[in-house]
Amino acid sequence: MFIVIHSNYPILNINGNMLNGVGDVSVKDFLNQMSALKIAGEKSGITFKTSQEDSITEPDGYLFVDMPESDDEYLSRAIDSGKSLFLLVWESGIVNPKNLDINYHKKFSKVFTYDNTMVDNEKYIKIAYSFDFPLSIPKEYSGKKLCCLIAGNIFSNHPLELYSYRTEVIKWFETNHSNDFDLYGKGWTKIIPPKNLIDRVINKFSFLHSKLKPRHPSYVGTVDNKYETYQKYRFAICYENAKDFPGYISEKIFHCFFSGLIPIYLGAPNISQYIPKNCFIDRNDFSSIDDLYHFISHISQEDYYVYLDAIENFLIQEQKGIFSIDYFTKTIISHIL
Repeated sequence: MFIVIHSNYPILNINGNMLNGVGDVSVKDFLNQMSALKIAGEKSGITFKTSQEDSITEPDGYLFVDMPESDDEYLSRAIDSGKSLFLLVWESGIVNPKNLDINYHKKFSKVFTYDNTMVDNEKYIKIAYSFDFPLSIPKEYSGKKLCCLIAGNIFSNHPLELYSYRTEVIKWFETNHSNDFDLYGKGWTKIIPPKNLIDRVINKFSFLHSKLKPRHPSYVGTVDNKYETYQKYRFAICYENAKDFPGYISEKIFHCFFSGLIPIYLGAPNISQYIPKNCFIDRNDFSSIDDLYHFISHISQEDYYVYLDAIENFLIQEQKGIFSIDYFTKTIISHIL
């Protein structure tokens, strides 16, 4: 059996990049699981290739990573072929609203989605971000700074976005406890969103950024290795890109786990259905950032290690669970065959 995989990001379709681990470090986890899918497919008699590989012949089916635009040429070709179509929902509903719109799903035999409200185990199949889980994590308390945030500076008008919530907590720390917080990521020296021509000019020419007053005094820079950076802190602000999408649990909380620090989480309303509450701090449990700060700044070393032990136990138990690469590959392949 031969299945073509097509992404909305053209670079991932070229030369089998998506299946060969070739892509930006920001999608490393996605590339790992897609590479694993290719290998698992070969063992099950399925050959996966990307849509822009050389020598593509007529496939037996098409797997789309995220819902493409209605006028996408490759989608039209796939529909016209009369072959089976599959959809893997990856981006959140604010990045790609079509992912969660059933009106766009009619042509697909199966839709693999994180959204619990859609899952019926017939057409809509539960899937999750997946990872290679370590059997242990770093456990240190002393010598660490209190808190950090690693994320890109992004703006959205969507009512369920959480980008502005990140900005809110950044400004709170800078105003109230600047010595306890560091900010990392791309785009924080820019003006997002640009409000006028001057803002756009400043954003375009990076040399101007250093000439102006820093927009965020807590900004340290980008990171080469997220895990190494996280290990310098006890807590991390871990907000998804969007809130109130049931089952949308991205790589963010797992990167915290693997690094041995405690995430302060906001996002999926049913997070505790999948990850025990003693593994993270739920932002919704606090009425204000002041209350949250008081809690994390007064937590004892003993209680801190209780969290880390719970995280490590969860990761061990999850080796073959819904967030494992093994679960991901078996789920996709079993519904394609």
